[in-house]
Amino acid sequence: MLLNSHPHIMTIPYTAFHILWFYFIELIVVNTHIQIHQIKMIRYRNFIHPHTTPYIQMDQIRKLFKET
Repeated sequence: MLLNSHPHIMTIPYTAFHILWFYFIELIVVNTHIQIHQIKMIRYRNFIHPHTTPYIQMDQIRKLFKET
């Protein structure tokens, strides 16, 4: 009865908790995405050398990295 008569008592901290929780999940997702991208860039630098490969191949490889 108390919760029905005063819904704002529960909703304000509940929504604040949810905002923090989703922000926390988003941070984890962004960090893992950045780590994956860094791993891709490390592989990109190790296997493909700009001085040895022609520009056409480099452009094709860049397109592949943009797609993934």
